[in-house]
Amino acid sequence: MISERDVPVHPPATAGYHVIGYFLNWGFFGALCVQVFLFYWAFPKDRLFLKLVVYGLFALDIIQTALITRDAFFKFGTHFGNVTTFASLENLWLSVFVINAISGTIVQLFFAYRISVLSKSRILGGLVALLAVAGCAAGMASGIRAKISPLTNLGTIAISTKTEFSVWLSISAACDILITTSMVTILSRNRGTGLNPETDHAIKKIIWLTVETGTLTTVVAILTMALTIAFPEKAYCNILMDIIGKIYSNNFLVILNRRIRILDGRSNITQSATQQDSFRFSPPTTKRSGTSETTEVKIERQVWPENNYSREDDM
Repeated sequence: MISERDVPVHPPATAGYHVIGYFLNWGFFGALCVQVFLFYWAFPKDRLFLKLVVYGLFALDIIQTALITRDAFFKFGTHFGNVTTFASLENLWLSVFVINAISGTIVQLFFAYRISVLSKSRILGGLVALLAVAGCAAGMASGIRAKISPLTNLGTIAISTKTEFSVWLSISAACDILITTSMVTILSRNRGTGLNPETDHAIKKIIWLTVETGTLTTVVAILTMALTIAFPEKAYCNILMDIIGKIYSNNFLVILNRRIRILDGRSNITQSATQQDSFRFSPPTTKRSGTSETTEVKIERQVWPENNYSREDDM
């Protein structure tokens, strides 16, 4: 039976990794807010199911950020000076283990559905869904075990939950690899038809984006697991554990929002150093090309010389 003395933890040394994790979580949450706004603005006609997935993920991330903010205020605000709180569990079992597991699983289940539809194979989609659910169960189990554990510091808790935690991240990484491989294979089969070069180019961009986002979540999961197992008392893993869910959510929105094409953007306009600009979004329009559909968001740019600017120009 592991005891607190078996894993020496220096609480002040873990504080810095907590702070980095908190800052990154808030930064990714800010990026997610922008992504959700773009989705809301550009795709009002998307199916209700897709909207529920997007806004459901956003709600989970709001809850997680609120819990992490509460922990940060507890450790560095109300209990500032009490170094033992730096290595305490607090809401970590819920904000990191449970919510991250649920967020990742929602994204993976969505891709399981897409794979099932695109490949017309329920077996392949079912396998992805099975891995996603199994990973979620392991993640929630590790969070629950951490919560009910009589241990008090994160080092000993990390060792006591090592099995569940390793299973969760291993299955999650395997699921991401299967999703990436399946999507790239399915999309590659639809390229090179010669029917529409614009469609082929769009598919190529989707393939590269799928590889990039899938690789990112896989690497983060594997690296988090390795840091937790190798250095449980150092709290290195806290940096990545705080942002796993946000990475899944942001990657998901990046893939959805890639349907946006900005007209009259930076590449089409040259600007004098003595001019001022203002930008505003125009309502999105949908453009069809072959089998693909693109939403265009036009940015209207107003330019005027600084010397000639007056309040009358706003009228």
